[in-house]
Amino acid sequence: TLIINNKSQTLGDEFAQALNFARSEAVKNKQRVSICASSNGTTCTGAWSDGFIVFQDNAASDTTDAITLGPIYRVWPKLTSAGTLTVNRGPLGTSGTPTSFIRYTSLGTLAPIDNKPINISLKLTGCTGKAARKISINLSGFVNVQSDDC
Repeated sequence: TLIINNKSQTLGDEFAQALNFARSEAVKNKQRVSICASSNGTTCTGAWSDGFIVFQDNAASDTTDAITLGPIYRVWPKLTSAGTLTVNRGPLGTSGTPTSFIRYTSLGTLAPIDNKPINISLKLTGCTGKAARKISINLSGFVNVQSDDC
């Protein structure tokens, strides 16, 4: 149980690091950068638990609801243990609508696709206590990580 709980907490921390990495690349390179679910490490396919990638997003505008895959900056592999990783767009504290990507603008803000923040829930199967994580991204792009019940 201790190992599963530690892995569950680490998963949340790693996803938050991926989000912060995407945001910093957007600001550093002065261009759109997105993170999406990726089952193969080269395209935006599959579920978030299959892995994810951070890449330059060559979409026509910040508000376009489709991505245009540019150079890939970093790849994260499939979860090593059974678990859930859900990413939703909607008011903070609500379940929202599932989304397959998160886009940052060149200013490091969350792209105003529908002017709703992002809510992320992560936990491994079998975790106990407060080893799950909830991550929220507000419209300014700030990432907030909180412990959550398994």
